[in-house]
Amino acid sequence: MNPLYSSWHYSPAAIASAAWLYNFTCAEQARATVLDIGCGSGESLLCHASAYPESTCVGVDIDPERINAAMTAADIIFIFTVWG
Repeated sequence: MNPLYSSWHYSPAAIASAAWLYNFTCAEQARATVLDIGCGSGESLLCHASAYPESTCVGVDIDPERINAAMTAADIIFIFTVWG
């Protein structure tokens, strides 16, 4: 398992394997667009963005405090361009 992900269920390899079982093709990991609904403070997205800097990562959460925490973390590590 890739240590970037908290569980093998979330790894791009697991998602690609599940897609293959249903005869779907997946985007290339390095350039994929990732949407995380209920992203919280963005830990998974930040891990993915750091591993695959050419990918596009978008996080959505209902809690403004968690979004602010994610935006702050992203600004600190210079991974995302954050629009307000």
